[in-house]
Amino acid sequence: MNMFCVIVLCVLNIVLTQDNYFVDITIKQGIIRGLRIRSAQNREGFAFLGIPYATPPYDRLRFKAPVPHPGWSGVLDTTNFRPMCPQLDSRGSQLGDEDCLFLNVYTPGVVRNRKPNSQSLQLPVMVYIQAESFENGDSALYGGEYLMDKDVVVVTFNYRVGILGFLSTEDEAASGNWGLFDQKLVLEWVRDNIASFNGDPNLVTIFGQGSGAASVIYHIISPLTQGLFHRAIAQSGSALCQWALERSPLMFAREVAKSVDCPVTSNTNLVNCLRKTHYSLLLNAQSKAKTFGEFPHRSAPVVERTGTKRFIPDEPTILLNSGNFQKVPLIMGLNSDETAFFYPLLANNRNLRTDPMSLEKIVLPQFLESTTRLKGPKQRTVVQTVLFKYFNRVDLINISDISHRFINMSSDALYTSCIDQTLKLYSKVPETPVYMYLFAYKGANSLVNILVDNSKTMFETGVCHGDELFYLFDLKMSSQRWTFSKDMQIRERLLTLWTDFAKHGYSPQFANYEFPRWLPYDSQKLNYYRIGNDLRPESGYRQSETHFWNNHLPTLIGVSPIVQPLSNKGRPYATLAYTMVAVSITLLLLIAILLAILYYQRKRQSFSAQPQEGSAISSGSSFLY
Repeated sequence: MNMFCVIVLCVLNIVLTQDNYFVDITIKQGIIRGLRIRSAQNREGFAFLGIPYATPPYDRLRFKAPVPHPGWSGVLDTTNFRPMCPQLDSRGSQLGDEDCLFLNVYTPGVVRNRKPNSQSLQLPVMVYIQAESFENGDSALYGGEYLMDKDVVVVTFNYRVGILGFLSTEDEAASGNWGLFDQKLVLEWVRDNIASFNGDPNLVTIFGQGSGAASVIYHIISPLTQGLFHRAIAQSGSALCQWALERSPLMFAREVAKSVDCPVTSNTNLVNCLRKTHYSLLLNAQSKAKTFGEFPHRSAPVVERTGTKRFIPDEPTILLNSGNFQKVPLIMGLNSDETAFFYPLLANNRNLRTDPMSLEKIVLPQFLESTTRLKGPKQRTVVQTVLFKYFNRVDLINISDISHRFINMSSDALYTSCIDQTLKLYSKVPETPVYMYLFAYKGANSLVNILVDNSKTMFETGVCHGDELFYLFDLKMSSQRWTFSKDMQIRERLLTLWTDFAKHGYSPQFANYEFPRWLPYDSQKLNYYRIGNDLRPESGYRQSETHFWNNHLPTLIGVSPIVQPLSNKGRPYATLAYTMVAVSITLLLLIAILLAILYYQRKRQSFSAQPQEGSAISSGSSFLY
């Protein structure tokens, strides 16, 4: 009898423990079971991992817009992450599965039995668009535990990347942008279901880094996602960046088809054959296009030429310049040394170490061709101009000096310039507030540390592309370290700035000594917020360099500049010179007028000096006419 009681108590304990550990809620597709988690500050929250939002894009659904998931019967287990979409890792290994269209929700609280139109405890929602490029990314890496402490609901998700996500034949056979349509479906899912997670569907912030940031801008300018979000944050990327748009998609599709023995006689036959080809062969074909590290990114969004529901109906610059885009508050910025990820490529480059001419003859041409598709005589002209701008008097046998300057140059070329373009075009609309930031804090964690396996670098590589993510997310990386109390302080500041913006449309909510006021950006004052050891308002970030890439080089090779010439803020000495010339001309004109008046007056006096008979005017009198 005693043994029976012990068994009953053990069973009851297991049942009660499981009941406390798991939580079931109902969404439109059915019942899901999530798990209780602890936030970074040990607060209770809930995570629902691997919720399917679309039908697996197999077979006939490959290279098509996603189909919403039909739902399920019973209780769906959402306590574990599901596979990422097919991709290659940094070593060229194949990862993922085509059944990958899942999302994850992190929330401080849930509504078990939500009533229709219930408004109870609705929190701001932050939807993160992951991926380091349009060819890789895994939502499972980005834990929402840090952000949850700021009372927001966090959504992360997988979407199709690489050839499977962006193949286009520029016609109805495969119009392209499948990964962006996946993102659109996620935003619709959030609109329809997030209230069950205590999220407010009318207060949604989309944010992303790298290609995720470019995606944010694509959503802003797309006519298909209007009204699905209300704030936006773009970290280190824009739709205006060269790497964010493929301009010859049909040519690339045919190259891929030939490499896997598919016909190119018609686009329909080409696409039908690629639908039957195993994705591993497509990934191998994708990797063959690389000529400079991970560049070029050939699998990327495209301007859609056909169809009635086009995600990107025109050139991004035209759409932004027209002012016909979703006018939401926007934070946009970059890190101080974006392309430090090139460090291993440069440090291990034998040509740079052995041939003083390799920078001019090999490295710069390869970089320009892989990132801008620039070839021939125009490329040679640009190489010489870039050498003078960034490598003047460089020691051609000092690999450290060359690498440091190359990182500055490529950061401006790939990130600073296109972000500057976007900010200036976006800020033209007065009712649309936009805020620029520069993340310049170097902490214990960095992407470069991971790339070099924590070995010592030849010089301080700075703040690399993606380094701010260590402070926003509980990144699921074994090499992550928290050794400095300053790192914790920066994490708290960045989380506060991002979540205040999600809640209010500006940040910080309360300006004080630690959080000075963040002024909106405009094309004259060029305000930005420097996030370093402290928070500091500054203005005019690298305007000479952005003018070089956005105006000088296009003019040099006969292409119309996209943005207006460098503002007066970036050329104080030119402004002073022009002002002095204008003042001098004005003074000369005034002197000429006075001389003319005096001459006329003397002439008049000479004429009046011959008094008529009986005149009362004395010879000493005069008057002005």
